[in-house]
Amino acid sequence: MHLAPRTASIASTVLALLVFLATPCAGALAASDAPAPFLHLTGAAPGDRFGSAVSAAGDVNGDGFSDVVVGSEWSDADAPNAGRAYVYFGGPLADDLPDLTLQVPIVQSRSLTGYAVAIAGDMPGD
Repeated sequence: MHLAPRTASIASTVLALLVFLATPCAGALAASDAPAPFLHLTGAAPGDRFGSAVSAAGDVNGDGFSDVVVGSEWSDADAPNAGRAYVYFGGPLADDLPDLTLQVPIVQSRSLTGYAVAIAGDMPGD
């Protein structure tokens, strides 16, 4: 089974959504606001299908910048193919380390957390 086209598609999607990391949710950029460099995000281990689902996450931490959520449905970090989803906060201090790691409360093999991800919106409600 050859996955190169899917991998290229996933990489393109991740790159496109990372633009959200440097974009304020509202208002114009000030002249002093420099865009954040592109980040290279990777999963915990090869074969985790990190990036198989990617979505803008809204402004999860309420800092005024869009965030992104990335699925990793075959992550074995908690149990075989239990999966995880990672949230990366946007803004000028964005980095390649996940700010939130989401997993099921009762870890089970093949729960495939991160198979699908979607916008979370303004989590703190501000």
